[in-house]
Amino acid sequence: MKKKNTENISSYLHTYGMAAGYGGKIVVDGVGLYVNKGEILALIGPNGSGKSTVLRSITGQLELIKGVVFLDGRDMTGIGRHELARKVSLLMTDRIKTELMTCFDVVATARYPYTGSFGLLQDEDRRIVREALKRVNADELSDRDFNLISDGQKQRILLARCIAQEPELIVLDEPTSFLDIRYKIELLQILKDLARDKGTAVIMSMHEVDYARQVSDRVVCIGRKGIDRIGKPDEVLTPGYLCELFGIDREEYVKFFGEDPGFKAGTVNKALQIGYGTHEAGKQAEGGYVAKNGRLLRKGITTGTCAAAAAYGAMKKLLMNEDLERVSLITPSGERVEVDIKPYYGQKHAGDMVNIIQKNDRAGKDAEPVSFCVVKDSGDDPDVTNGAKIIASVGLVDITIKSDNFRNIFTDESHPGILLAGGEGVGRVTGEGLEQPVGYPAINKVPRRMIFEAVDSVRNEAGYEGGILVTVSVEGGEKLADKTFNPQLGIEGGISILGTSGILEPMSDKAIVDTIEVQIRQLAARGKKSLLVTPGLYGQNYVRNELGLSLDDAVKCSNFIGDTIDMAGTYGFEEMLLVGNLGKLIKLAAGIMNTHSRVADGRMDIMCTHLALCGGTSNMVKEMYKCINTDSALDKLKEWGLFDGVMDSILTAIREHTDRRAISALKVTVKVFSEKYGYLGEA
Repeated sequence: MKKKNTENISSYLHTYGMAAGYGGKIVVDGVGLYVNKGEILALIGPNGSGKSTVLRSITGQLELIKGVVFLDGRDMTGIGRHELARKVSLLMTDRIKTELMTCFDVVATARYPYTGSFGLLQDEDRRIVREALKRVNADELSDRDFNLISDGQKQRILLARCIAQEPELIVLDEPTSFLDIRYKIELLQILKDLARDKGTAVIMSMHEVDYARQVSDRVVCIGRKGIDRIGKPDEVLTPGYLCELFGIDREEYVKFFGEDPGFKAGTVNKALQIGYGTHEAGKQAEGGYVAKNGRLLRKGITTGTCAAAAAYGAMKKLLMNEDLERVSLITPSGERVEVDIKPYYGQKHAGDMVNIIQKNDRAGKDAEPVSFCVVKDSGDDPDVTNGAKIIASVGLVDITIKSDNFRNIFTDESHPGILLAGGEGVGRVTGEGLEQPVGYPAINKVPRRMIFEAVDSVRNEAGYEGGILVTVSVEGGEKLADKTFNPQLGIEGGISILGTSGILEPMSDKAIVDTIEVQIRQLAARGKKSLLVTPGLYGQNYVRNELGLSLDDAVKCSNFIGDTIDMAGTYGFEEMLLVGNLGKLIKLAAGIMNTHSRVADGRMDIMCTHLALCGGTSNMVKEMYKCINTDSALDKLKEWGLFDGVMDSILTAIREHTDRRAISALKVTVKVFSEKYGYLGEA
């Protein structure tokens, strides 16, 4: 097939978190696939693996057990049946039964989405039907009874019906069934032509692996445990992997084909188990998507996943002299991810710690330390580490010799003999309250486990029983840290190696809330009982310049005021002082505890409500409703002499809602100010 440039095309059909099955019973879970216009995607797998179930769930013939199917960027459940019929055409294994219908009549049913309520064919419709019949070399069957032709002929007529529907996506279940070799090739060539010439997207299930190699842009391999691998046919469909997928005994293969299949999978793209989309060369997460605020945003990978992948590649080179360009990892969330890796030769990072310990502790082998790196891909998340080089250096060490060099280095009882250190660009913990002890590198528990498991898997494969030191570094990490929360968390000298799931979701609210919780937990560990909170820069400046308070122990809560109140109570704080601008904190008067504008605005609605409660006329309310911000609304209140009354009413409402939100013995005080009018009062 002629190579198409799909690099900048957004996927036409795309699944996210989908599970397919019958009657609430899951047959295939974690269905993640995508297809672009002009592409062919083939589903390959043994009988009973769930290929047909996946196709029927994608097209709405079976109700989704969970997840979402997006078509042209829209949730398919929100697309009307009439519109959907113009976009998607199906050719399933079910044999339709007709009464006194010619083949022309059957193909003509494809025109119903275009013919109006009475289903009357126009000349243009008839022309399209005739062209579709001709395209599948079935025009001589036009006047014959559909029930009286062979199964192979029926298959061609049903394909003609798909073509006559003029869809943007064709979904086919075993389309080459019932066809002899001539018509199999003919049908597949038609599909290739539709994809190339008309930009039609095609998804189909197949048994014939050789045909899948010839016709498809990508294949999705479904095994007994669900989706296993996704990638280009020549990369995925190796003899060794096909033996694994279809349960073919190695000896049987050799006996039949006269050659060893080789059970090395080669360079493959294993399924991420989430939705996919096209990605630029070198992107790591293979285009996994998540729906946020009506948009599809591409997922990325965490620094922890980067470090684990780099460590795995470095170990392969060190112990087995294998040069990998890509490795496959199963992330803590259970998702498989393919990560591009490459050797690293940076003078400031590659093996510094390993060299020191080898020199002082005599590892007993001449092997030089090896370093690999991963270029961090954050997807559509505005992460400051996007594009950073995450480096892992590995080397042989003699762990039986005690040395000061082994201080502040992580170990794991499940992986004895493996040491994990932090190199340049990875921050060091300087304050209590974090998961890592003071003095240790800021590598979180989950990434540590990923790194230990990746390194130990290669060590076991190579049969090596000696000590290994892994050093994780980040090129330019110290400068990047200035743009993170690390300085406030007491982490100095670099960034943190993070990742609870291994996959980075764009615009992740959870990541921000988790960071706020770390700050609160640290303060609680130091015995603090009073908490100073500001939403952002405006609040911080007011606290410093107008209230004269120190910001050393202040927590910046962003828009997550409700979560911050919850966590303050949970960690045993007795008092919480929240200081912020009216433009943000006025939302608390309506019980809006996440103050981001995408969650709710309502500023003028709240102002108008309290204006009316305080005696404002209908004309005043109408005039205030047109104000573009709270300062201009305050101007009106000053003009009408209702400033103090309305502000008291708003502050009372804020107090009532924050009191209701607070748990335990926590007392919440809210100080509100305006850039124009200064201090407005407190609740």
